[in-house]
Amino acid sequence: MAIGGRPGRAGWQARGDGVDLAAALRTFTRTVERGSITAAAQDLSLSQPAVSKHIANLERRVRARLLERSARLVRPTPEGQALYDASR
Repeated sequence: MAIGGRPGRAGWQARGDGVDLAAALRTFTRTVERGSITAAAQDLSLSQPAVSKHIANLERRVRARLLERSARLVRPTPEGQALYDASR
């Protein structure tokens, strides 16, 4: 799963679509590590909706569902686990 991009004013952005790929990856990895969108939001000093938006943007960018969501916990899908492993 390759992720391309180009440098933007606010860091690496995914091909001009306005997504800050570096921030989205940080948010995704923290969410996987914590197993919770709420806990990741607290760690990153973001709102829960902002974390959800980062993850949705990243999923749209890589064209794959990255997280399985339940009422309170999240865990990576096989594609999400591959991305998490590659990002470490």
